[in-house]
Amino acid sequence: MNTKCLGLGFLILLSTTVASSSDPNLLVPAFPGAEGYGAVSIGGRGGRVIEVTSLADSGSGTLREALEAFGARTVVFRVGGVITLSTSISVQNPFVTVAGQTAPGDGITLRFQSGGRGALIYVRTHDVILRYLKLRRGETGYHGDGLSILNPSENVIVDHCTIT
Repeated sequence: MNTKCLGLGFLILLSTTVASSSDPNLLVPAFPGAEGYGAVSIGGRGGRVIEVTSLADSGSGTLREALEAFGARTVVFRVGGVITLSTSISVQNPFVTVAGQTAPGDGITLRFQSGGRGALIYVRTHDVILRYLKLRRGETGYHGDGLSILNPSENVIVDHCTIT
């Protein structure tokens, strides 16, 4: 009798745990106060920290290098200012957080050099958090989007960004 009660109690505990862990209200938000689509994005949580140390378009220590990297990652900035892109940055590898609020001074602004086409940033994956960035297409002769989030992207959240 005791074995049956113990077994039944275990099953009830297990089913309660499984049911409550699938409750979306119990999932951890992307950041405090996150709401809406992508609010429970994992982003780069638990991954490595990549420092942006250069305002150059490409190469070592650049935003492009950090966004094109593999694995879970959180991107922080040790520089502030304008990053002038010759081509769009494509985020194709999931689990990334861009913490623009870590940039010193006036933060980070992305813009195209003369003649840039398409969006400044394309998101083509899942679990991406973009925060505190300024995306300025500028007068390039082509008036596209500053940011494009393409299918099959999911769990993408954009917070405190200015996109023109």
